[in-house]
Order: sequence, then C-alpha cells, then structure tokens
Amino acid sequence: MRLRFPSSKIQNLNWTAETAQLLVPTMRTVFELTHEVDIETGTKGKTKEPILHLGRSDPARTEPANDGREVSGSIDPSDAGSQIITHCRRRVRRLASGSTPISLQRSENSAGVVGLTTALVLQRAGYENITVVAKHMPGDRDIEYTSPWAAVNYAPVSVKGSVAEEWDRISWAEFWKLAHETPQAGIKISKKTTYYATDEGEVKSDWYREMVPNYRFLDKSELLPDTKWGRQHDTFCIDPAIYLPYLKITCLSHGIHFKRGNLSHISEAFDLHHSLERATVVVNCTGIMASKLGGVADDKLEPTKGQLVLVRNESHGMFGAAGGKYSSPGEHSYVITRPFGGGTALGGSSHKTWDPSIDMELSKRIMQRAIQICPQLVKPGEGIEGLDVIHHSVGLRPTRVGGPRIEWEALPGNLMVVHNYGAGGFGFQSSWGMANAALTQVDKVLQASAM
Repeated sequence: MRLRFPSSKIQNLNWTAETAQLLVPTMRTVFELTHEVDIETGTKGKTKEPILHLGRSDPARTEPANDGREVSGSIDPSDAGSQIITHCRRRVRRLASGSTPISLQRSENSAGVVGLTTALVLQRAGYENITVVAKHMPGDRDIEYTSPWAAVNYAPVSVKGSVAEEWDRISWAEFWKLAHETPQAGIKISKKTTYYATDEGEVKSDWYREMVPNYRFLDKSELLPDTKWGRQHDTFCIDPAIYLPYLKITCLSHGIHFKRGNLSHISEAFDLHHSLERATVVVNCTGIMASKLGGVADDKLEPTKGQLVLVRNESHGMFGAAGGKYSSPGEHSYVITRPFGGGTALGGSSHKTWDPSIDMELSKRIMQRAIQICPQLVKPGEGIEGLDVIHHSVGLRPTRVGGPRIEWEALPGNLMVVHNYGAGGFGFQSSWGMANAALTQVDKVLQASAM
C-alpha cells in the first residue's frame, strides 16, 4: 500500500500560531514539489514522505564543475570543527495493525545554509529532538564559515533532466514564496542582466526560461561594448546576514536544539545529541571538511577559492558579464545586490587552492570590471575610488568531482551516516532540493534498520 501525505495533513508539528503562519506556505511548496520515497513502516504498508538535505553557502563566485554546474562557497580546511552536527529522533507510525512506533536519532554536520535548511525540513517531515552542533553559528564571522560571505542569487547552471534541475526547481519555489510572503527572511525579487562577449552557444536553451518571470533577450541597443548578446529575467537575491539567522530562529521556534562543538572524527557525532542519548544516524554536511573529517574523508573534494568585494554603493539590479575583457582565466564579472541594506557584492574568481589570503590586485580588477558592467555604481567620471568598500572577503568552495554526494553508508561498528555535501557554489540556490534528497536517504536508513 502506498500513501502520500499532503502538507495539509502533516501532523505532530506542534507549531505556535506565529510560526505556523510563517512557514505553512513554504512547507506546502516542498511537500507538493518533492519526489516521494518509500519507507518500510510495517509488514503491510509503506508511507511515502518527502526528504530533505543539508547544504552549504556560496562565496564570491562560480566555476564550472565536472557535472555541468557552477560551484562556489566553502570553509577553510584548517580545522574540522567548522562542521555542524544535527541529531534528531523521528517517530514513524506503522500502518500495520497493532504495530508500535519506530524511533530514530540522527545527526547532521554543517553550519551553512544547507545544514540549517535540512534541519528545518526534517522537522517538517516529522523528525523530533533535532540538535545542530557547530563550531560556527549564524552571526559568526570566520574564514572557516563561508555562508555569511556569500554573494547569493538564483542563476541555475544545472543540466535539463538532471537531479540537479530538480533541486533547483524545488528551491526556486521555496525562495520565491519566501520573497513574497516573508520579508524577514532577507530575500528580494530583482532583475538580473547578463552580457556575453562570446557566441550564443547552448546557454540560450536555459531550461528555466519558462519558470522565471520576464525572461527575455536583450536588444542590440542594450548591449555593453564588445558584447554580442545578453539576457534579462527576474530572480531573487539574498542577504546571508539576514537569511542565516532567520533559518536558525525558525529552527528554534520549531524545537530544534543548537550547541557548539568541534569534531575531528565522524564517530564523535553520535554522542553529541542534546538528550545525551546515542544517535542512530549521522548526516554528514561538513562541506569542504568532508575531505579531512576522520572516518569519512573524501578525496574527490577540492577547494575552489572565491573572492569578492562588498560595497555600500547601490547597483539597482544585478549584472554579470562573461568573455572578452570581462573575464580572464579564473576571473569573472558580476554585481549582486544584498537586499535590505546589505550592500552590493562585486566578484569574482575561482582558483583551485587552499590559500585563504585576500589578493588586493584581484580586488582592484574585480572593482574595475564591476564599474564597466554597472556604471551606475559610481558617479559619472568616477573610477574605483568612487566605491565605498565595506570589506574584501574570501571563501573556499566545496567542489566535488562528479557533483554533490547525497547517499547513505554503514561505517564499521554499525554507524549509519547520510552524506550531503559538495554543493560548491550552489549551496543556497539548491539548498531546499538537496535537503529533500538527503531526507530521502535518511528514510532509506530507517527502512533498512526496520528490516
């Protein structure tokens, strides 16, 4: 027997009136859009429930990955303690007559956007007693914690028909609804204009053309010098300084626990639940640190350094340019708004290195290109001296060969781990979809454990 539980019938969430009013619309979107996963819950029945996943944040810029996506965002490898662990216990009602509930505890690693999103989605799906453990929390500023430094907008690079497209579609629906209904989340709708100095290529076949509003190609009169074509559409931009605390506060309002922690081995996560009980499942969302975390080190992960400049100047939109004088090896041009007074992020770069230092010559080139693609940043006749710099920042994106890892495995000692990392530079824009994918893997662990 196969059942589907629409959002209107989800029980045991125990929301307050305020949090219910805040999150029910976004919950409905996730439950309606995500794929279903069978979970063995009794001798005769199966329940289908959506699943979700933890992700990471995007830093300065993006870079093509092996799976056809662009990547950016990560943490510094110097300390494995920058990861987050989340433990949760889930109660699943059996469908078979006379059966008893199943109890599951789980942990998640990652203080970034995907980890927080996953914790929230798991709670929505019926998981209880979730504990998020991290060295760095929203509000912190540290090179190890990439999410706060990200330049965030929605610009899919996923391949049509791929699982990554599904992640992006699910996330779009969530963010679009938040932008319209929840201003305290720090998300705003804005137009994005992108110019290309290269031939049209395949980019004009973007799968999301029919999804984002007001998608159009630019007239020749609208193009920048030395560019051949361009496009414009409505999308969203996010201020991480608002959105990350919003996610944490929302988690807290739903009974999710937070604590500081510092891990060197994945096995330590099983003993960090706030109840002091041993976790049954650990969800590993350690980002770039998954390459060094004891017990689960992944040699397919590599850092991609991104650098940006945050300024107080207003851009009145988002802009990007590719090719010709607007790009060079490892360097690209974009201007992304951080809404509600968060400033404007100028970028960016992508280099394969662990070096966390800021290259001021690179910053100079970034600012020069930003003025070229968005002259209104400064007064007429001004150069980069007209930019009011807030700070320069660097992030190390968790780029993974072959794309993100979202799967479960059993480690020695019957330690059950669900992996959800390697989002590179699309941690924000794929966070809700990846969280659903991770949730699916948790349910598979539950199914295997029930056999």
